[in-house]
Amino acid sequence: MLLASIFLMVIAAGMYKFNYLANLEGYDVDGNKIGIHSTWDMDEDGINDCENDGSCDHTIDYSKPRYGILK
Repeated sequence: MLLASIFLMVIAAGMYKFNYLANLEGYDVDGNKIGIHSTWDMDEDGINDCENDGSCDHTIDYSKPRYGILK
């Protein structure tokens, strides 16, 4: 019974990671945090600048350099 409970908790944690985190901005499809390219963090606070002004777009790959911005 204890083994079954542990197994169910592991499954629940995996479902949380996949279903919840995978749908958040800044996480990949596996629920892993995506590192942002430095050109998306001009104020160098470790947070994507779009999160500060609410302009994040899920179609943009923030791990790649920002077009036209050199840093």
